[in-house]
This record gives sequence, structure tokens and C-alpha cells, in this order.
Amino acid sequence: MEEKIEIDKPLLCSVSGGKDSTAMILFLLEKGYTFQDMTLVFMNTGWEHIETYRYLEKLESFFGVKIIRLKAAVSVSEKHRDFVSEIEQDLGFESPFVRIAVKKSIFSNRVIKWCTSELKLYPFKKYLDTLEDEIISCV
Repeated sequence: MEEKIEIDKPLLCSVSGGKDSTAMILFLLEKGYTFQDMTLVFMNTGWEHIETYRYLEKLESFFGVKIIRLKAAVSVSEKHRDFVSEIEQDLGFESPFVRIAVKKSIFSNRVIKWCTSELKLYPFKKYLDTLEDEIISCV
């Protein structure tokens, strides 16, 4: 892609808090896109390293734009409320990952795969359903 492609749809850029998604944003800016052309979203599983969250804050400060944080809403049964609350208190934030792991009584693994679908894809789809315009998803 040598120059900016004329598009009539907004860009929705998935930001992971890593080097590749940061490079994608810089690439788009270098090609002439602006933050008026794009929306940045982060899929918050509640299981990222604390430095990832700090890096997202640095990106927001550096770019002067807010990154939308999408997070699955996971209820906790009365039976597990104290246990989950204690873990989340140690983490310092609400964790959909912890909530689902406790609810299912198992961590996501190579055989039982729920992490990506329940913590990233479903909240992303729910967010897309709120948008009026078609978008171009940048990953």
C-alpha cells in the first residue's frame, strides 16, 4: 500500500497493547489517515499484564485519543462472589477472564476454547451491532 486508499467507511483498529497494533496505527497515520478516520478499540479480557494497561494509557497520551475498552459483562453467582471479589481485589480491577474461569470451573485450553470467543469476539460483535455505519476492521 503505497498511498492512502480513498475509503468511505471509518476504520476500526484493534489495539492489543503490543508492537504490531501500534505499528499498524503508525502505518495508517503515515499513509495520511487521521484519528478522525479511525476508532481504536482494545478487547479487555481482564487477564493482561498490568504493563499492557499502562502502555495503552501511554498510547492515549501520545496520540491524544481515547482507546475504547470493550469488556465482556460476566455475572458472578452468589456462591462464588466472595472468591471472585478477593481475586479481583488482588488484581486491582474486574476480570471477565477470572469470572468465566470460576463460572466454568476450568481455564480455557487447547481442547476447551472459550477465551477468545467469549472475551473478545462476542463483545466485539456486540459493539459492532451498536454502530450505524459499516466499518473497515484493521487488525
